[in-house]
Amino acid sequence: MRIRTFLFALAALLLAPAAHAQSSEADLQQLYLSFLQGEGIEGWVDSDGDVQFEYNDRTYFMETNASDTEFFRVVLWDIWPIESATESIQVINALNEVNREMKVVKGYVTNDNVWLACELFVGEPSAFAPVWSRCMDSIESGLDVFVARNASAFFECIPNPAALPTLARYKQVEQALIILFLTNVPGMGERFSGFGGP
Repeated sequence: MRIRTFLFALAALLLAPAAHAQSSEADLQQLYLSFLQGEGIEGWVDSDGDVQFEYNDRTYFMETNASDTEFFRVVLWDIWPIESATESIQVINALNEVNREMKVVKGYVTNDNVWLACELFVGEPSAFAPVWSRCMDSIESGLDVFVARNASAFFECIPNPAALPTLARYKQVEQALIILFLTNVPGMGERFSGFGGP
């Protein structure tokens, strides 16, 4: 698959002057759809004109922005609904940790839901191709950090941890909290199967 990515990037660079001169939304959509097809991933254009696709059992989109073709953005959206003010504080703290620890990935809240995005200035519209896999890995790693931070935040909320009878009980509670998070984020159960989750 890396050879296909390289060949796609090479072909795109050879055609870059024409693409950069006038890239419309339709041009960007076709560029992204062709790239995904080369990666063996089915993509589709959504109602906003962005290109959606499934990756590791989660739905992402690549933004098509014809007014700034040097900007590339891939987003994993609506991964965690925020249902209370207390949860909002915990989520913001977890997102701050994602933003602090991760390169390129931005985590933020939009309409009471968590989004993670990889945002880059790429120079030419097709220049995203060589780093696409790294962007996807970064978002997935950011999701791991977000889930782990949220799990530890909930564990810190136990009012009297000394009342737990043994270290074994502590581990059971910790494992239950992690499983709770893994079942709330699509695809996370497979990534953390060692925790005994679903």
